[in-house]
Amino acid sequence: MSKNNFDICYPSKGGKHYVAAQLLPTDRPAQYTWHTRAGALQFRYRYAIMPKGLMSRLIVRLSEYIERLEETEIVWRKGAILRIPVNNSVCRVMMVEDEDSKSGLKQIVVEVMEDNDLRPNRKYALQLVRDEVESLHRRWFRNIQFEQIIPCNCRQCRIRETPFTFELSELQRLTKGMAFCNILEDFVPVIQLLEGVYKEDEIRAFAFGADLVTGLSRKWNCPEYRTSISILKTNRVLR
Repeated sequence: MSKNNFDICYPSKGGKHYVAAQLLPTDRPAQYTWHTRAGALQFRYRYAIMPKGLMSRLIVRLSEYIERLEETEIVWRKGAILRIPVNNSVCRVMMVEDEDSKSGLKQIVVEVMEDNDLRPNRKYALQLVRDEVESLHRRWFRNIQFEQIIPCNCRQCRIRETPFTFELSELQRLTKGMAFCNILEDFVPVIQLLEGVYKEDEIRAFAFGADLVTGLSRKWNCPEYRTSISILKTNRVLR
């Protein structure tokens, strides 16, 4: 029943016992209140049918990052607050299971804020969470159906608490590389939206037209870009 075998339990901070994620309290600890700030990076996995145990397994996978306040771990049965060091900065992540207000479908909501608002590390903290979700899909829920909801990062949405959002599958159907943001009331490059969330290899693997990613090859292969990625890998942010 260890963290590494069945994703059921994780060791307590003192290491004297194991915590069963499915038996955590149903309510969020009262000691901590999450206030979404403008500029928070928001991402969602929305499921046609969310399997039982997905969130509890995700909590186990990321248990080493659970925030502590007054000796209390900020974790409950359907969510957790994480503290993730990234590239000499600190990001805080709220991940929670809830229900989409429009469709009624279950979803995992992830919001990332950074202590220093000027640092661009939210994407890499989000990536850490996404990597574990994708790993759980592959290991335990291979036939799972889900949609990825990504935020708009146009000049208006990036300073809003509630940015406009796009379904990844919707962006994949576009043929001219531009998506319309209802808040900006104008078009935004699809590649700009993708770069706000995904890694280079993920973008290349998406079923987009070849011309959409060809324009990025110069940027991705430039020395400055490669150096920044190498630093993040050295700090074990990218896995």
